[in-house]
This record gives sequence, C-alpha cells and structure tokens, in this order.
Amino acid sequence: MVTQAVRADDAQVLAAFTAATASRDAGPVNAIAVLNKADTIPPESVEGADGDVWKAASALAARQAATLKPRVADVLPVIGLLAETAETGGFTATDADALKALAGTDQTIRDAMLLSADLFTTLDAPIPEGTRRRLLERLDLYGVGCALTAIDADPAITAGALRRTLLDASGLAGVRGRLDAVFRARADAIKAAAALASVTALARAGGDPGERQRMRDAIEVLLQRPEAHQLRLLEALTLVTSGAVAMPEDLVDEVMRVGGSYAAAEQLGMIGHGRAELAGYALERAGWWRSFSAFGATPAQSRVAHVVHRAYFLIWQSLREGQ
Repeated sequence: MVTQAVRADDAQVLAAFTAATASRDAGPVNAIAVLNKADTIPPESVEGADGDVWKAASALAARQAATLKPRVADVLPVIGLLAETAETGGFTATDADALKALAGTDQTIRDAMLLSADLFTTLDAPIPEGTRRRLLERLDLYGVGCALTAIDADPAITAGALRRTLLDASGLAGVRGRLDAVFRARADAIKAAAALASVTALARAGGDPGERQRMRDAIEVLLQRPEAHQLRLLEALTLVTSGAVAMPEDLVDEVMRVGGSYAAAEQLGMIGHGRAELAGYALERAGWWRSFSAFGATPAQSRVAHVVHRAYFLIWQSLREGQ
C-alpha cells in the first residue's frame, strides 16, 4: 500500500520483497500496489485531472506504476474508507435517510459544508451534529459528496442502490477486477509451476542418470504443449521482474503487458481495436521478438524473447481461430 508519494521506506520494502521472492513464482510479477486514500489527492496537483479527484488519483497511480515497475505489476487507486463502509454493513438505511435530508439543504450551504470537516459539523443543517459526525467517520467529505450527487440524480434512490454507488466510487471494483483477471486466472499456472519444480527436484536427486534424463525429456515435452505455455510465460515474467534478466525498460513493459492479462486486446495494448487488427499486430510482434532473440539479445534475453515470441504467436493463432 502506498500513499501520494512513494517514500523511501516503500522502496526499501519493495526491494526486500523482490530479493526474497526473486526465485519464486509468487514474486513481484504477482504483486500489486494500492494507492489508498485516493480522495485526499488535490486535483489541482495533478496535470490533466480537470478538477476531478478520481482522474487525479488514476493519473497519480499510473505515474507510481511507472516508477515502481517491475517490482509490482500495477498500482491501483482505492478509497479504503468507502470500500470498508459499503462492504461491511457500515452504511445503513438511517445513513441514507440522513443524506437525503441533507440533500434538501440550500445548495450554498451544502457547498460550504463540503469544504471542510469543521464546516460540515457546525453549519446549520436539518440533521443533528452527531449524525453528521457519523457520516464523516464512515464516508468522509468525498463520500458524502458522491452520495449527494447520486441523490440529486435520483431522489427516490434506495439505501441499497446508494451503498452500491459508494462502493463504485471507492475503486474496490478495479482492484477486484485486477485480481480476477490476472491472479485468479494465473493460480493454476502458479500451482502447476510449483508442482513441476518439485518433480524436477526429485529427478535431479535420483541416482540413475538414465532416469534423470528421461524425466527431463518428459518435462520438456510437456512444456512444449500450447496449454503449458503459461508456465514458460510465468517463468519469463519472474526472470524479468526480479532483475535476473536485464532488459530495456520498454521491453520490460511489453513483457509485463503480455503476461499481465488473459484478454488479447489488453495483452497487445490495443483495447477497442478489431480482431483483424489485433491478429495483425500479434503476428508483427511475434516476428519482431523472434528476430530480437536471434540477432539483438544476450543469451539470457534470448530465453525470454523466445517465450514472448511464442506468446504472441499463440495470441495470433487464437484470434485467427476465433474468426
């Protein structure tokens, strides 16, 4: 978890984590950072935010992701207080009623109340001070503002719908989506990689050289199968993110993108493009990585390049077969 600025101790913790997990499949490639308290980021402090808090938080998270990669796979903004309140039953029908009463307050008073916690609790309003303090404890000013906007749009909104609105505003869905799209989908590959590592260790410990060779040959045949390519890709990601294989920054980003999702458009960095465009680009990048592995790479880089080339080829093949 990080805040608005990546502190020295954040960098030290990440460096220690990378060192401790560099040889494991649960290393940096399987770590994400969360930019908490996204609602406290002043929009005017982030270029391009246009006065929008969430735009500011998303832009800052993107900058931090660029700074922290490859030690973490991504940085995602979230408002922990809103997520906790919405998910744990902290937001009640009584809170919804209080917010609806507050929504009926004169707009000038409402705007003034949302300027600071002191003004929110002291200005004249149709709800008691204790109720207002409870709302601050559970939603803070940003959450109260989001709720009032939702009530303005639909005065008859239910408490349940208001809770879902607050949950959406928290950014928790983005974190969950990332976990579901990448880490849950990668779980089988991680477990398979661990099992394969155990089998390999047993083969090495065997006393019969012929048996060891047969085991190695069998593992190699297994890894050549298309469905086993995720094991190769996971290994390549770990090598790159741990720093075991040094590569130019733009290629590190590409390796992480290809291995960071199971959706072709996201892997190719071409969200919104048609299938034919995706297939053409996948084939183009497959050719580039094959050339790089043969002519521009070190032996260690070539090992990674072969894996990325095959990943692009399999993406192309899948897109072609799906036409």
